[in-house]
Amino acid sequence: MRSMRLFKCSNDNGFFVVTEKYADFCQDDLLDDDCMILDTGSLVFLWKGPTASIIEVKFAAKSAEVNRF
Repeated sequence: MRSMRLFKCSNDNGFFVVTEKYADFCQDDLLDDDCMILDTGSLVFLWKGPTASIIEVKFAAKSAEVNRF
């Protein structure tokens, strides 16, 4: 059984990047100004922070759709 993986999607540095969070994560890791992708092995979930930018949301959704993490 594959373990769950959490990815942070951000464009803070002027370019869009998806980085994997550490293995031990919790709800407090969901940042208000970012999007997060949770890969359960069979399903992929996209979490949108309430203050995440529209551009970040669009790129995160496309990343979750296209990539299999």
